[in-house]
Amino acid sequence: MALRSKRIGASQRLSRIKVGVFLLGIIGLFGAVVARAVELQVMNHDEYQELAQSQHFREYALQGERGEIFFRDLKTGGLFPVAINRTLYDIAIDPKMLAGQSEEHNLNLKQSFQNLIEGFDSADFDRKRAKTNDQWELIARDIPEETVQELQAQGFKGVVYEDKKERYYPEKNLASQVIGYVRRDDLRSGQYGVEQSYNDILRGEDGFERKESDTRGTWLALTERERQDAQEGADLVLTLDHTIQFKLEEVLTRLDEQFNAKSVMGAIMNPDTGDIYAMGSSPSFDPNEYNKVEDIQVFRNPFVSNVYEPGSVFKPFTVGLGLEYDVITPDSTYVDTGEVTLNGFTIKNSLEKVHGEQTMTYALDFSLNTGMVHIQQLLGRQRFTTGLIEAFGMEEKTGIDLPGEGQPNFANIQKDPRDARDVNYATASFGQGVSTTPIKMLTAFSSIVNDGVMMKPRVVKEIRYPDGTVEERAPEEVRQVLSKEAAGELAAMLVSVVDNGHGKKAGIEGYSIGGKTGTAQIASIGGYGDDTFQSFIQFATLEDTRYTLLISIDSPQGARFSDQSVVPATRELNEFLVNYFEIEPDTLDQNKQDEANSD
Repeated sequence: MALRSKRIGASQRLSRIKVGVFLLGIIGLFGAVVARAVELQVMNHDEYQELAQSQHFREYALQGERGEIFFRDLKTGGLFPVAINRTLYDIAIDPKMLAGQSEEHNLNLKQSFQNLIEGFDSADFDRKRAKTNDQWELIARDIPEETVQELQAQGFKGVVYEDKKERYYPEKNLASQVIGYVRRDDLRSGQYGVEQSYNDILRGEDGFERKESDTRGTWLALTERERQDAQEGADLVLTLDHTIQFKLEEVLTRLDEQFNAKSVMGAIMNPDTGDIYAMGSSPSFDPNEYNKVEDIQVFRNPFVSNVYEPGSVFKPFTVGLGLEYDVITPDSTYVDTGEVTLNGFTIKNSLEKVHGEQTMTYALDFSLNTGMVHIQQLLGRQRFTTGLIEAFGMEEKTGIDLPGEGQPNFANIQKDPRDARDVNYATASFGQGVSTTPIKMLTAFSSIVNDGVMMKPRVVKEIRYPDGTVEERAPEEVRQVLSKEAAGELAAMLVSVVDNGHGKKAGIEGYSIGGKTGTAQIASIGGYGDDTFQSFIQFATLEDTRYTLLISIDSPQGARFSDQSVVPATRELNEFLVNYFEIEPDTLDQNKQDEANSD
């Protein structure tokens, strides 16, 4: 009995211990819950309240309408849309709903699709309509709004129209490298051209809407909501003229095809304002189908981005400095021996001819390298370099309002005097051993017929904001690069190049057109190869200068010099442009002038 009593007492003590442990566990768990509650409701109240709200509120981005882009018509003042927004639709059917419609209804629907949707596949429609448990089957993508309106007017049941915005370029390839494109998956992201450089202005400002929703994300009616409206983007009016751009690209494309070139490029500019009337290149691309482009280099604008050795189209700047510093006049003479040797290198004229004693005008007419070396030596290193770098700003970018402008390089004539060689200055005088961009060449050249004043080039003339405000962008003067007198003398010498020299094929009877040819060897590893970069740069006319232009062709086949390739093409442009601008003839053939005088 005593042993049994001891066993009962031990069992009772063990039970009491278990109960105590259990109660302690309950108390500990309760304490943890209380502590957590204090943390949630007191210590981290704001943090968890924000988390809870975020699970009940959803924010949706609101995107403003992208601004549109327009060309001008200089003659009428009208505008041509070249980048616009349009609404497209994806069309789907609800087979489950169609199953409840009459056979006549469904046949009529199929026939309407057949009539209105290009590429409609009737067999595919039948297969999808047969999926009577489905409520959504895609039938067609990217259908124009007018087509959808025709379908909607017929009142068909079981058709779903899903709208979406798209950037559309109605002129396709025209000036595509000036305009650029917008990504289909993000209308806020402009790529290349003004779509990129003016992206922030075109895209406007995004807005948002915050709405309370249930656990499934469904908006709850009559609940709190917050909204900030999106701001529409501004429209751009470009300096480009629709008709001039079309004509320029027509000429460039024909040149490319005729000479099987790597590329052809050109631009037409107003020297008084810096306005670009036209700019293009071949090959180009269709911004509506940018995703089909195989070589992304075609997106770049070579007239702005390409850096190249300009060759003889650079010679007017050397002559201009000679006139500015009074080391030559148009009638100054020198003796051409056909070659000049400096630092062990022999410089020759292009056809290796000896011309004897000639004037500076003759040297420019027939593009004598030795004549340019003569002027550079008269100037000396310091004045030659200072004139090019500080006056003409040859190492500066133009600052044109397009992305990707190339950086000119004139390091060859800016070396430490101990490392500099006379031959580097000599070759620079005729555009070899230095590099620049086509837009820089045209900008600097245009100053010659603007009384020596260089203007900043631009492609955007107006910014039109959604509130009706119009920002007129004023022409921007860069600097005086030549005196008015020196610029006038140089312009007259350039007219002689077209009247008497290598630029003859660009001339038009009765008009004083001035310009300069250029055929530059293309530098390669170890020297210069056989390929050439051929150019012609010009103005029209001397008495009423309305435009300057530059056309260049890279590695033309079957044309040794530029007067065989780009110069004749420029004549076609001149004939068109003097008529388009209604420029009056300002010169007379000598025989006609004699006849007029005799009367």
